[in-house]
Amino acid sequence: DGDDERRARSKTAEGTKGNARKDNDKNTAVDPDALDAEIAKLEPTEAIRRLRRLGQPATLFGELPLDRLKRLQHTQTQLASAMAQEEHGATGAQANEKQAELRALEEFAKRQREKGITQATEKKAAAAKKAAASHGPDGPTGADDAEAHDDLAQTFAAAAQAVAKARAAESMEPIDQTSVYFKSLIDEWERELESKPEDWVYSNAGKQSVANCRLCKQHMRPLFKRMKRRELPVDIERALFLIVKNMKDRNYRKAADMYIGIAVGNAAWPIGVTSVGIHDRSAREKISAQTQAHAMHDEETRKYLQSIKRLITFAQRA
Repeated sequence: DGDDERRARSKTAEGTKGNARKDNDKNTAVDPDALDAEIAKLEPTEAIRRLRRLGQPATLFGELPLDRLKRLQHTQTQLASAMAQEEHGATGAQANEKQAELRALEEFAKRQREKGITQATEKKAAAAKKAAASHGPDGPTGADDAEAHDDLAQTFAAAAQAVAKARAAESMEPIDQTSVYFKSLIDEWERELESKPEDWVYSNAGKQSVANCRLCKQHMRPLFKRMKRRELPVDIERALFLIVKNMKDRNYRKAADMYIGIAVGNAAWPIGVTSVGIHDRSAREKISAQTQAHAMHDEETRKYLQSIKRLITFAQRA
């Protein structure tokens, strides 16, 4: 009797475990209809590759291929939700800045596309005009000479205009010379970008260059306004003029050193006790406002100082 009772209890326990296992499998089973059409068509190797790229394990213990696809879809949904929450945070500044960068990139690419179409049209018109002139009384030699003469005249006009601007800038005050030089570098940077093809704009290097130029121009505006209103501190004004002077002399190492001095500073940091009595320690007066790090003052100062460093790098590369 005792053996029969133990057998009955064992069968009851096994039946209970079997029912629980079936319920668990039913709850954890993956419904193929719940998957996206794109994810449902993925091969196992592609699903594993995407999971590893997202920092997830390739396969969990006892995981079926459908379970892996379900986990991939859940991970992508969570990542998209987290990115949306980050972009649309309390201030939304990062999302607005990204949207502004995308809009600026699309506008720049549109201008490049229109410029390419215009240049192609002008080339066709010039070729047709040259072909028509070659059948004229002057022949091809006269047409080529006239075209070369026009190009030479335009080159001389541009050179004369540049020399006139340089002479006018030399007679200005130092702060105005600094402003004119930085503005000329920004204009030269923009002209260099405009000469690039449309395909280059959508490359990684093109996106970075367009964004850096746009941010540099935007962050330098407060500096130009302060220069125009004569509201720039004397030490910053002097340091910027020396940076421009070294850049004109193509001494970029010294210009970089001057930038480090104004951005990071060379203040004498006190070590130990600085005030042990009623008298100051020796060399205490060296810790002054003229040797402080101006980049740490506010966000505006940090931005235009960083833009100046970008202009130094561009001038050195050009």
